[in-house]
Amino acid sequence: MRELRTNSLTILAVILVSLCAASFPTLSKRISFLRIPPIVFFIGKHFRTGVILSTAFTHLLQDAFEALRNPIVRAQWKIGKHTGLIVLGSLLFIFLIEYMSTAYVDRLQSYSSPTVTPGSIPRNLSHSRNDEGDQEEASGSHKHLSNS
Repeated sequence: MRELRTNSLTILAVILVSLCAASFPTLSKRISFLRIPPIVFFIGKHFRTGVILSTAFTHLLQDAFEALRNPIVRAQWKIGKHTGLIVLGSLLFIFLIEYMSTAYVDRLQSYSSPTVTPGSIPRNLSHSRNDEGDQEEASGSHKHLSNS
């Protein structure tokens, strides 16, 4: 009974800490006394990435060593003693892709875009292709395609 209570409290604590950590960026933008400098978010984001990479590295390392030390794989690919280097290089490559995609999205979001209101859309862009066909039928004019 005591073990069940301890496990339940541990799970509740993990959920509460996760909820606070996940909602902190939103709360810090809305509540003035929680505002922190952007550099802190920058450092936190990269620290988080490091934690994720190190967790992946430690959890996948054993499986990678077993798979890459398979005699059939070693005979065909001549991997030698570079299994750890291959795994680490793969994880760093994944990090690089994640970093570049995040930087690209951040750059796209930094561009200002004009506010679109219903009256600001030009008339020729406000109708779809089907609407144009419907307008032609309503006015009595239509085009025939020749089969030549």
